[in-house]
Amino acid sequence: MGLTVTYSSASEFVTEYVENLAAGGLFVAGKVDLDMLREIDVSIVAPGLPELKIRARPVYVVDPNTARATGRPLGTGMEITTKPPGFDDALRAHLMKLGKRREVAVMVGDVPGAARFGDAGFKLIPLEPLESIAFALSDALVPVIALIVPSGQLEAYTSVAREAGTMIAVYSPNRPVDVEDIVTSLDRVLAR
Repeated sequence: MGLTVTYSSASEFVTEYVENLAAGGLFVAGKVDLDMLREIDVSIVAPGLPELKIRARPVYVVDPNTARATGRPLGTGMEITTKPPGFDDALRAHLMKLGKRREVAVMVGDVPGAARFGDAGFKLIPLEPLESIAFALSDALVPVIALIVPSGQLEAYTSVAREAGTMIAVYSPNRPVDVEDIVTSLDRVLAR
């Protein structure tokens, strides 16, 4: 039997790391029917992190009564018993990447998958109109590393950003899945 644990946002992953992963554990919210102490294969999935496969065994359950009494979510706490080489390094590297994302912002317009930039850990600033973009970029409280603009406005925003003397990246995702490619590009910029 296998299990996949998915963290849909950077904040979910960071919380899980701090509370469990760093100590060799894993909490599976909502899952209470696992056989105690029986090892199972677990896949860990988070935005921007390659899927990690481990083995773990359930060691405690937060049942409905305990969940109500403690305010914790219903679920099962697991002990990681086997992890691949480089597992801890991969988690720490991902945390470092998330930390770099929190130091910058992305101006996001009404585009497919816009919320995914926030889920990936970037600070989000609403995209300003063309006539205000130069001032908004110079007045931002944190560095803006990209403009995410609606389809059909890519050239106009790129031109205004260049005229303002910025070397900011401008993207126009057509589909929500394009966001992953853009996030990967932004991570390369942040790694420099």
